[in-house]
Amino acid sequence: MPAKQLIAVTAAAYVTVSATIFSQYVEIQEDASGSAAGLEVTFPDDNFTQAYEYQPSAQPIKIGTPIVTGKSGSARLVGKPDRTVSVPSSVTGKYVNVDEPATIYCKVKSLGANTNIRVDERP
Repeated sequence: MPAKQLIAVTAAAYVTVSATIFSQYVEIQEDASGSAAGLEVTFPDDNFTQAYEYQPSAQPIKIGTPIVTGKSGSARLVGKPDRTVSVPSSVTGKYVNVDEPATIYCKVKSLGANTNIRVDERP
């Protein structure tokens, strides 16, 4: 089932955009409810070092592969939600719970006025 988020962003600081479902494809763009100013985005592949500008005409930002085959799991997983998993302990051999943080897709801030972004996650 797809998931949608609406996140407020400003020009003052980056906002982290994280997964809320197991996703294979994500689109991020400014919400049409306000005037689009463009977005500055950093990605985890270079430890959020390089900033990229996406003007309104260059949106949505697409992460992953929009493969439509009718089969679940046919595209690479790009995001997973915050969760707790049981794993065997190398010391005791018993299972222990380990918290895993959600995948961070990117960090976003506005190039101008305060705005909202829509995050459309697809399994």
